[in-house]
Amino acid sequence: MLLWRKDKLYYKVYLGKDLFEQWVVTKAWGNVERRGGQVRQILLKDQAAGLAEIEKVKRLRQKSGYVLVTPEDNHYAFEGNFVLQDTMAEILEEEVDNQPLFELMAECQN
Repeated sequence: MLLWRKDKLYYKVYLGKDLFEQWVVTKAWGNVERRGGQVRQILLKDQAAGLAEIEKVKRLRQKSGYVLVTPEDNHYAFEGNFVLQDTMAEILEEEVDNQPLFELMAECQN
């Protein structure tokens, strides 16, 4: 994961494989003081295409005045206490028929 900050704005990018073993770049951005934000995924043909996409994001973020944040610079952002993870946690805590969603998901995997 790479993270950029500009004042209260953040921009994250991940490269990985989805459940179908497709290479995916996931981009997430928003304001650290507000809930929500945006997430976008791009399917890629291979890892090289993903690395090229990340380089493109890196150039655009730097051009826009964002600063790349490292774990040493800001460990808080790398401990899962970020807006996107908080939003996902809230979604997983929602209930369906009085049962937490994360429990339903676990049952589906068994």
